[in-house]
Amino acid sequence: MVEFNADVDGALEDAASFAVGYGGDTSNFLVAAARSGARAGYVTRIGDDAFGRVLTRLWEREGVDTTHVVREPGGRTGVYFIARGPAGHGFTYYRAGSPASRLSPADVPEQAVAQARLLHVTGITQAIGASACDAALHAMAVARAQGTLVSYDPNYRSALWTQEQARAVILRSLELCDIALPNMEEGRMLTGSSPRRRCCGRCAPGARRWWC
Repeated sequence: MVEFNADVDGALEDAASFAVGYGGDTSNFLVAAARSGARAGYVTRIGDDAFGRVLTRLWEREGVDTTHVVREPGGRTGVYFIARGPAGHGFTYYRAGSPASRLSPADVPEQAVAQARLLHVTGITQAIGASACDAALHAMAVARAQGTLVSYDPNYRSALWTQEQARAVILRSLELCDIALPNMEEGRMLTGSSPRRRCCGRCAPGARRWWC
């Protein structure tokens, strides 16, 4: 998503100007991987609008392969706004119905997934749309079947889905991953456990590795 960060502290409606940036957990992951010297490619959907074009330029500039980025005709790429106040940062999202939420299993390049050393998936992708959730699980199943490592970050956001919905999808995803990356809050939400060793062991029963 494209980010608009208010230049001064205060309520969003009082902001007169914004600094433009770029967000999204998977985008940040891939840019970091590319900067670290890895060959990274993105599987997502964006609009063919100005915001989609600016994100494409960002990824290409950072060395992220965009071969499998679907540019949806007439689609509106998601954006969000950030305000800062005494209680911290406030986020306002405009991404409902965005192309990314319509990612589907048909968009998953199975050969590319099979040839990759690692597939990274996050719970945000699963939470923003039913078809996007199906796409993420399909990609993980393909990777698992082909011997591609799978890393998974639940990145639970209560504004996107209920705990019950999230728990069912995240637990299934943990069964399909090799590297699980829940934080302690997510671990407690999933298992009801608080000790680190017990929480990690219960969070990722199918994972060969896990980090908390």
